[in-house]
Amino acid sequence: MSRTAPQGDYRPCTGPCLYTWCLVLFLLSFLRPLNALYRDQDGKYNWISQHIGQYKAVAACGSRMAVMTDDGVLASLNPRDGQIYWRKVFEDGEKIHSISCARMAVVAVTSNALSSSRVRVFSEQGAQMWEHIYGPLSGSSALRAVLVNASHGYSVVVGAPGLLQSRALQTGALEWEHDQVTAGALEVLIQISEADSLLVGLYTKNTMALNKVRIADGGIIETELSRDLPTALRIGEAVLTDVGLAALSADGAKICHASFGNMNGGCVPVGDGGIKEVKAGCGGTLVTRTSAGTTVLQVSPDGKKLDAIFSTLHRGPISECVESKVAIAVESGEGLFVLQFDNLKQSELVRLEASPRYYDGVRMQPSLVGLHKNSRWFVQFNEGTTLSGSMESNAATLHLEWSRFDGLAYTTDSMFADLPEPNAANEEEWQKRQPSLSKRLFAQLIILKTQLGMGTPKDIQLINEHKAVTSNLLRPTMDVDGFRRQIIVTCSNGKVASLHSGDGRVLWETNFPMTDGVEFKVHPWFESEAERVLAVFAISKDSTHVYLVDTYRGHLVEDYAEIKSNGSPLNVVPVEPMAKNHGEQHVFALVDISDNVIDIAPMNDPSAKQHFEIKSQSMVKWGVSQDKKSVYGVRLTSSGPSPVLWKFRAAATDNVKILDISSRDKSEAIYSAAKPIYGGGVLIKNVNPNMLLVITGTDTPTSKITATALDAISGKILYSQEHKRATGPIKSILSEHWAAYNYWNEEQGRWYIGVIDTYIAQPADLTAASLLLSSHHGNNTVSAYDEMPELIIESQSFRTKYGASCLSVTQTAHGTAAKMLLFGTTSGQIMSIDRRMIDPRRPKVLPGTKPTPQQAYERLPPFHPELPVNGPSFITLYHTIERLKSIKASAAILESSSLVFAHGLDSYFIRLQPSRGFDMVPDDFPHALLVFMVLFLAAALAILRAIIQKRTLKLKWQ
Repeated sequence: MSRTAPQGDYRPCTGPCLYTWCLVLFLLSFLRPLNALYRDQDGKYNWISQHIGQYKAVAACGSRMAVMTDDGVLASLNPRDGQIYWRKVFEDGEKIHSISCARMAVVAVTSNALSSSRVRVFSEQGAQMWEHIYGPLSGSSALRAVLVNASHGYSVVVGAPGLLQSRALQTGALEWEHDQVTAGALEVLIQISEADSLLVGLYTKNTMALNKVRIADGGIIETELSRDLPTALRIGEAVLTDVGLAALSADGAKICHASFGNMNGGCVPVGDGGIKEVKAGCGGTLVTRTSAGTTVLQVSPDGKKLDAIFSTLHRGPISECVESKVAIAVESGEGLFVLQFDNLKQSELVRLEASPRYYDGVRMQPSLVGLHKNSRWFVQFNEGTTLSGSMESNAATLHLEWSRFDGLAYTTDSMFADLPEPNAANEEEWQKRQPSLSKRLFAQLIILKTQLGMGTPKDIQLINEHKAVTSNLLRPTMDVDGFRRQIIVTCSNGKVASLHSGDGRVLWETNFPMTDGVEFKVHPWFESEAERVLAVFAISKDSTHVYLVDTYRGHLVEDYAEIKSNGSPLNVVPVEPMAKNHGEQHVFALVDISDNVIDIAPMNDPSAKQHFEIKSQSMVKWGVSQDKKSVYGVRLTSSGPSPVLWKFRAAATDNVKILDISSRDKSEAIYSAAKPIYGGGVLIKNVNPNMLLVITGTDTPTSKITATALDAISGKILYSQEHKRATGPIKSILSEHWAAYNYWNEEQGRWYIGVIDTYIAQPADLTAASLLLSSHHGNNTVSAYDEMPELIIESQSFRTKYGASCLSVTQTAHGTAAKMLLFGTTSGQIMSIDRRMIDPRRPKVLPGTKPTPQQAYERLPPFHPELPVNGPSFITLYHTIERLKSIKASAAILESSSLVFAHGLDSYFIRLQPSRGFDMVPDDFPHALLVFMVLFLAAALAILRAIIQKRTLKLKWQ
């Protein structure tokens, strides 16, 4: 007897229905409500390295350390690890002359190009408390400011010729002032003498004076004036000790000294060689450095001579007195030594247990040494590296605790290069740094716990530490996506270094001999599957030195050649590479100021010279005249003078000059030279690789600028556009068929971005179909020596809130991703502007109406004179690149990604996706969650199948 299920009875979901629901559940597990970059993700695709530069002076500030540079940078450091607490970067041209600090404040004396000196006071957190501007003095270094502590609290005492005053630390209010005490002085020195008094020393060309001044009210306690000295004094080479004043004679061979009760000490010869440096030691002593060594001097009891209480043949930079100790840093063949004077009764020579700082035969010398409390020391070398550690009493070694490299503050140029291919050696080195399997599994569980919303701050810290060790972005080898690259940078201090694109760490560094006026340029030299070699050109007015460096390891392969020049730097002109030894050999022409070819690199290579002669027939070198009035083009030849082919003069008037000039990057990938328009037609882009954009103008009140597009082969003017009441500074960029430039509109008081698009005129009946079928229509190659094709010009100007310090454009492997204009602002930010936002063809749509089909066809936003700015527009996020100078972009292997490196005082890197990640899985893809969901769904499917089979069998038996 059969039974039927009553209406409404449960019917199981079997077969395709079950699989459909499982698939839906699987897809729902990956839904995320937002796709954005949060602050806690900062550092995953970008990094910033902050630098200070070459230290000029240091000061101990309680538990912190203040440093200053010649380039106008003031910073507070943690002496225990070298981290920057805060940093102040003053405007270009403003120099720091001296610093004084205590636990709660730092006082800096600065001056600008107008010789206006000022005293700035900063709090412990780096906030500026107040500043006071002083008029031009007899010398910017003549102003002194000292932070003093008296019974009534801290004050800032300022001294200069004809000026001595005290100001309250917190408010800058004037407490007392003298104008006669320092009258007629060439330099004024101030130092704390006793608990409530100051020692003020001053000197003229041949006299000295000492004053003891009460800190509380400025009362003069004691005054001494010396007789005329037998020799003239050198300005800026005087020091104030605990007991008196000492100054260096003009010839550098004597020290003149004076103290209270003995102002006729006179001048005493010191050492066999000229004095290089003199500093105040401890307990009223002087420490001098000569070509023969270092000597500690003390005034004799009768005050008539200086007694040498210690002398050594070691010589190097001298530190200030800290905790009754003075140190001298010495670099020798055995390593770094620090000679320490302890209470001036004993001395000990302690050595750093590290290899000597040699780089391919160039030995680095210490440029500054300092001491901090608790026997902590630090030494900076002339190439920017700072070493620091502790010095245990009665120990023979220095303990290195941290190091930092500030030489990258002087980066002048950069380029991207490949990392080595993975091999057994570098993979083994990487695996040694990886955590064990148990630690990996534990980290995956913590990650899963955090993704489920149950993570603690400690869990997040563990995850970050785990990612810092295991992230594939940090491998020292090339990856299949092209994200891991090395960034080769050159510095004005003679250093060439390689940075890892994953975190900015230094992979290798090489130093070259550095002399004044030398400029370093780096170019690829030889590239093959087995090796990569760089060429470093050290260019000076007398010669050009060529060094070959291993790209992967930084080793000096060869000191290749030295080419003499006739008093002017040579120009290195790259030529198209030639095939050689199963690789690419790059060829360079070394050209003098008259555009004559001096030599061809590789030198003494007949094949390189023959290659140059062939390629130079179709190559024109353009240049700018020395007076910035004209642009010209020459054809280089190795046999005789290079003939001038064309010349473009800026204007007939004398005050018009070339403000900026830019050319296309010939390595830029262009996906298509055609742009479809409404109605089935196309526009052919003028992707002329030899186009130049020349901006000319004046700086007068009735200024104007002119943007001119030139053909660099023939010198023909393609287009010219004038902007009235416009001026610089001008920054420009040329990419594909368009050019952009930033200028200041005097009339409206706003910054503008001017854009020029160039297209090649085509028949009106040209369509996309005919372009594909016709080779004639598809050919975009023209000869510059034939009649230039007619061009269609589109131009427009857009208002912006920012002025540009540099411009660049994103690069991708095939050019299919959207183009982004990288706009470096004068404030140190980088703004990314979609190329569509500055397209002159943006349709003008009336407010309140919708775009017509014709206007909407090209998918351009409606025209608006103001470029919108929002937070995501800035690829620097909340970072600031101080003194931003240059932005370089390079294509990754994946089409969606572009690598960007920017440098100034700081270095910054970011990986961009102009069209989002359409060809990749995100780095934060939840792999553990995926495995868990797959296993869960498989288990659920097995359980459901067993339940269904059991229920089905039960129903059949019923």
